[in-house]
Amino acid sequence: MAGGPDGKFNPSDFTTRAQAAAFIHRILEQSERDKVKPIFAEPDKEFEAFANSEEAVKYLSMGSGIPLYKVADGKIIFNDPREGVRLVTNRFNKEANKELYELVRDWTMYAKQHGHHVRVTLNPGSTAAVVRYYESEFYGKNNPNKYGTNLYLRIELTPSKWRQEQKEYTNYGWHITMLVTGDTKDWAKVNYREPVITKALEIGVKSIYGDTLGQKMFDYMISEFDKDRDAYFNHNETIYENTEYGYRQDLGGLEVVNANGLGTQCVYVLTNKK
Repeated sequence: MAGGPDGKFNPSDFTTRAQAAAFIHRILEQSERDKVKPIFAEPDKEFEAFANSEEAVKYLSMGSGIPLYKVADGKIIFNDPREGVRLVTNRFNKEANKELYELVRDWTMYAKQHGHHVRVTLNPGSTAAVVRYYESEFYGKNNPNKYGTNLYLRIELTPSKWRQEQKEYTNYGWHITMLVTGDTKDWAKVNYREPVITKALEIGVKSIYGDTLGQKMFDYMISEFDKDRDAYFNHNETIYENTEYGYRQDLGGLEVVNANGLGTQCVYVLTNKK
């Protein structure tokens, strides 16, 4: 079952003859059932044991959305106060469960090594799953707004476009705010980004796009970030603006949308599926 065109089941509505026929056809055809079958990650037992331990709360927490229930069997499981124990919806983004699990795993295990923190949020209404990366547990738990975040990824779970001119729906929104830490003494000396936080971005990008395309996307995002920092710190606090969009053959043919400089000093890059 996949719901209507809007991804909802609308239980109070009447069922049409066409909907009933489609439902029966999906029951009979395995290929049709496979189209709405969730895609899960290969379970990582080391990560799951850690994520469900008491120690994990230092490095992994839940945002102000639907609470995290547990991590098990290749799944990030939430406990929705209205709907009970559940996974993220996969009606629009078929690999959302797999991608969320792998990103949370990769970032959490890296955060554990370096004393950083990962915060996971499933938005009410399941419009998006948001994974934020912080330099420390303190910021992760006490400063949850985007300006206290080093970077985050928004995995879209319902059809959305940043710009109406887009040909395809947005699947990922990368927001890079700050790649230095509170301990950074000389921002210019490290080119306004600490290697340990920059590496977290690389890990996250490769988790979503794979190693080859991920490296290209990472290089592109870092280039945008460097332009943003250079404009602000070396050119009289100028806000770097880049609102270009379109298909990029150098980035695997993805439709890439930039929203850099729109009201904030940050880098915001959106793409469709790999």
